[in-house]
Amino acid sequence: MASLPLFPSLFPSLTPLPLPHPPPSPLFPPSSLTHPPPSPPSLPHPSSPPSPLFPSLIPSLIPHPSSPPLFPSLIPPLSSPPHPPPLFPPSSLTPLPLPLPLPSPLFPSLTPLPLPHPSSPPSPLFPSLSCFGSRMEFGTAGLRAAMGPGISCMNDLTIIQTTQGFCKYLEQCFGQSLKERGVVVGFDARAHPPSGGSSRRFASLAAAVFSCRGVPVHLFCDITPTPFVPFAVSHLGLCAGVMVTASHNPKQDNGYKVYWENGAQIVPPHDKGISVAIEANLEPWPESWDITSLSHSPLLKDPFQDIHTEYYRTIQQHCHHRDINKSSEVKIVHTSVHGVGHAFVQSAFKAFDLRPPYAVEEQKDPDPEFPTVKYPNPEEGKGVLVRSYCSSGQRPDADRLAVAEQQKGGQWRVFSGNELGALLGWWVYQCWKQTNPDQSTVKSVYMLASTVSSKILRAIALKEGFHFEETLTGFKWMGNRARELTVHYTHADFEEAIGYMCGSAVLDKDGVSAAAINITLSQQLTAVYEEYGYHITKNSYFICHDQAVIRAMFDRLRHYDNQEDVSYPRQCGGVAITAVRDLTTGYDSSQADNKAVRR
Repeated sequence: MASLPLFPSLFPSLTPLPLPHPPPSPLFPPSSLTHPPPSPPSLPHPSSPPSPLFPSLIPSLIPHPSSPPLFPSLIPPLSSPPHPPPLFPPSSLTPLPLPLPLPSPLFPSLTPLPLPHPSSPPSPLFPSLSCFGSRMEFGTAGLRAAMGPGISCMNDLTIIQTTQGFCKYLEQCFGQSLKERGVVVGFDARAHPPSGGSSRRFASLAAAVFSCRGVPVHLFCDITPTPFVPFAVSHLGLCAGVMVTASHNPKQDNGYKVYWENGAQIVPPHDKGISVAIEANLEPWPESWDITSLSHSPLLKDPFQDIHTEYYRTIQQHCHHRDINKSSEVKIVHTSVHGVGHAFVQSAFKAFDLRPPYAVEEQKDPDPEFPTVKYPNPEEGKGVLVRSYCSSGQRPDADRLAVAEQQKGGQWRVFSGNELGALLGWWVYQCWKQTNPDQSTVKSVYMLASTVSSKILRAIALKEGFHFEETLTGFKWMGNRARELTVHYTHADFEEAIGYMCGSAVLDKDGVSAAAINITLSQQLTAVYEEYGYHITKNSYFICHDQAVIRAMFDRLRHYDNQEDVSYPRQCGGVAITAVRDLTTGYDSSQADNKAVRR
């Protein structure tokens, strides 16, 4: 009879060694031995070093040869004649709890390892465990995560679950109107072959979910810039919009942005309502997977051509000097950083009668691999600054714009988001003044900027007499506030992270229309500062994923004097701090009641 391993489930790959032939015992009755008995091996002396035959014997625990079996309870007793004394007496060794084996030089990997936390990065031992940790949290910016398996990643299942929850929430808010008005879905060029995920596929799945609930879906037939989706929501009078994109994130990431019926990104309490609805609709509906049904669904429409035409027709209202544009000799180079922006920026320049910008050939076509950049963000690259007078770059989804200008000495000046915001704000206001000679209407003009952005627009507003408002960080806040102010003339809004909104045609940052408007020189920025005051900022950042470190840093700022009560710094670099606003705690020292205003 062939010998068998003692613990086959623990050591599946071990070749069984020939069993020794000790004196008959309950573990090896005589009837089980069918081969000639070999000479019994001699046991090592307690002071001997470990050997391959006895790797895990601890010298101080080596029992007498006549002790009983190590694990006598594993095999039930067999009926047999009386046996000699047991090999290992129970008093000599306390059995360890099963199924964990003893650590051993022969089997070091069998020592139990602590499982990583679900939020830990993948490792060779646990490559996908983090994907099955915490579910992605739906917020005002929607979702954004790596494409891959698991509930913490972007994949077919999580897209279906998210869309089911969003659809249910829209049904609660709009009722029958949702099935009359519908939604729009757009996507960029991102793809992740290892997981099979792509923006196009995710958009199709989202459309299938809406369609199976009887909701009309305006699904773009091809890749599209992000601004087209909020524009479509407003132009077509839809209930909501979905854009599948991760903007400038690394190539393996993707995202799910949602827009409300006003064409702006969602703000509280919609984010919480959608999140609750997602959790309540995790089981996929039977028809949610069926993207083949879209090809013959009467609920599916393609808005691409209509939106393309209407978008450029609408932004032309900002072209106030077409004759100057036609005669301009300025050479502009543009890069879309392997994203979707190239063709659309070319069309925007044409709509303004500007010379078409030169394209960076290596980066003009959509490519989900982003082969020429490590991080597809126009804020972090100078590869296009050659053979041109002015260069512009966009994020891969064409929702932001970066600009650089060649100076007299040949060097390049890369404008910050605050500097471009100052130039665009000044330019839009000057154009408004030329078309509105009655200065009594200036009180109807509003300009917005986020709380972390330069206050240059506020300085211009104070001198010129129009209104300036500050919003929380993010275009979701500016877009919603701009919609509330549509009875007025909201013209230029910006945030320091190279996001701009020129007019109210698109209530989100729009790198396409901004690219066509800004052809101003560096000298003009100096002129703006000289007239309205210098506003200088210097931004920097570092990346920290350790939540404990992040919490400690902010706790230090909130308890700067090492007191239990809240205390903030009073100066920075020798300069007095006039006010502190902490939106996490709701504190604002500039307010009479010390309560932060949230808008």
